[in-house]
Amino acid sequence: MNNIFNLKSDYANDLNKNNLSNIINIFKKNKISLSNKSYVITESESYKWRIIDNENKLDFILNLDNDIISISRNIHIVTEIVDKDLCVRCGACDPACPANIIKFDDQAFPYITKEEDCISNCVRCIKVCPGKVVDFNTWDDEMFGMRPHPESITGIVRKSMVGYSVNEDIREKGASGGIVTQLLTYMLDKKIIDGALVLSSGVDENGYHLKPMIARTKEDLRKAARSKYLLIPHLEQIREIENVEGNYAIVALPCHIHAIKKYQKVSKKLRERLKFIIGLYCNVAYEPYLLDDLIELSGYKKSDIINAEFRAGEWPGYIELTLRSGEVVRPFKFEEIKDAINSLKLFYTAGRCNLCIDFSAEYADISVGDPWLRGKDGNYLYKEGWTTILTRTEIGDEMIDNAVNDGYIKVVDLPLKTYMMNFEKNAIYKRNFVPKNINLRNAFNIPSPEYSRPFKKFKKSSYLVASVKIILLYFSRKSKKLRFLGVKFFQTGFAMKVFAWNRDRKKQDFSSDYSRMEKFVNHVGEKFIDKLK
Repeated sequence: MNNIFNLKSDYANDLNKNNLSNIINIFKKNKISLSNKSYVITESESYKWRIIDNENKLDFILNLDNDIISISRNIHIVTEIVDKDLCVRCGACDPACPANIIKFDDQAFPYITKEEDCISNCVRCIKVCPGKVVDFNTWDDEMFGMRPHPESITGIVRKSMVGYSVNEDIREKGASGGIVTQLLTYMLDKKIIDGALVLSSGVDENGYHLKPMIARTKEDLRKAARSKYLLIPHLEQIREIENVEGNYAIVALPCHIHAIKKYQKVSKKLRERLKFIIGLYCNVAYEPYLLDDLIELSGYKKSDIINAEFRAGEWPGYIELTLRSGEVVRPFKFEEIKDAINSLKLFYTAGRCNLCIDFSAEYADISVGDPWLRGKDGNYLYKEGWTTILTRTEIGDEMIDNAVNDGYIKVVDLPLKTYMMNFEKNAIYKRNFVPKNINLRNAFNIPSPEYSRPFKKFKKSSYLVASVKIILLYFSRKSKKLRFLGVKFFQTGFAMKVFAWNRDRKKQDFSSDYSRMEKFVNHVGEKFIDKLK
């Protein structure tokens, strides 16, 4: 082991044999093994060096002061976030890195391309990262001057409505009412923005793939329509916003918006150029390998596929693959897209999504999503081509009002209580399962994100179901065979009957639970719901 260190600079020669022996003993004592591809570097004449192990992707800071040797890991996105299972895979760390050495693997995790070029204790990647710390209380105070009830998933709202694009083609090709595409089109037409960060797609010799892009034309926007559901390092394109002058909008998931708000603290250009944030409701996102699994389960190769739609056809849509031959394949037999979404959650939910408490993109200018809105009789109120819209900021109000007045979109006021009666019930997962997951991690000293909002207390018996879900997802990430067995099981005749029964149950439950949910909504929305009547 004495020969493992290669000295990469003149100052590293100051490490005499006695020091090296002491260093090696410290590594042994801490049970840290270094490969033969380890070396010592230094950036200036000092008693501070870095030990880098390229083979094992280890990076340590070595301090030698008064013959006392101490070693600590170099702090960056991998050591502090990825290695601790906290990465949301948003992509913000890449453009934030001043050394330009952060890239993403095929599952959207960041990695350091050249450890030796990482600036010691720079931590800019950590500053923009939403994986560990998200201070909701401070953001609520700064943006709204008030805080929502901690058990609510709605956040602070100025106006609640449903709407759709007046352009029938955009409305038809959107996931619901086409509001996002049409609103961005409006902003481009009126020169309010020069581009919008959206999630688009492309095709090459390897087949279909998703990609973040700055859309600068209406055609770009239309290519990005419909829901994608897969985790992609969306915010890596912030680099283009910082590098190219102009005004921009961003369409983002809640975790992306958390990163954007932190990024704006360290980037004056992003603060000045980002004019509008459209947030998407999000219960969970899926692992990138979901698409590969769907293609394989359908009997094809990835290179065979030129398009993949999670919400093809009329609302609410269905999953659809398009082959190079033009043939269209539906990999699932599910009668309703919600059946597919709910079954896939059990095997493909990204782990960090189960640690996120933001469902409705609480810090966007406007938040949008599907109109899963039932009336008192349990039937859906808006079945075709509508988008649910929550405005949260003054600029959000103005943008919607102006787009309506200029004839781009049509909206209808929606009582906030109606929104909350539905989504507080359907997405309460964010206020029940997620806190239990965090509590379990804390109990076993596993790192978890820090939110400034308190969680309610749960009965110990309620942790059993949460534990089963966590274990199932853990093993699903490890085993493709398990995932395939699960997906196939949920398409059996028995499973189809269960799903049909469950759809009827939800309809009946909503009607029978209406008074209870109304009481809960009045409780969590007592601060502001009356203002929006």
